[in-house]
Amino acid sequence: MSALVEPLSVTYSTSIDHICYYVQSMDLSKKEIVFFVTYLDVNDVIITMPELPSMVTISGEEYNLWGQDDGYIIQLLFKKLNLTPRTPT
Repeated sequence: MSALVEPLSVTYSTSIDHICYYVQSMDLSKKEIVFFVTYLDVNDVIITMPELPSMVTISGEEYNLWGQDDGYIIQLLFKKLNLTPRTPT
């Protein structure tokens, strides 16, 4: 069941614990790949905020440097998202 309520502003604090990302599109002729990024808290709840980019494009020289090193892509995603990788405990 559900019921409508008058809009009520709610402010809460949370922290990004991890991200999930997948290929949104890939254009080999342009040497371009676009990743869609989802931010999650420690309970796997999706965090959405306008200032958090949800798409990351890698093209040109960044794409050329990728080669076969998936670690490069992960590091580049973190850099473009202004996040710091954390070692699993």
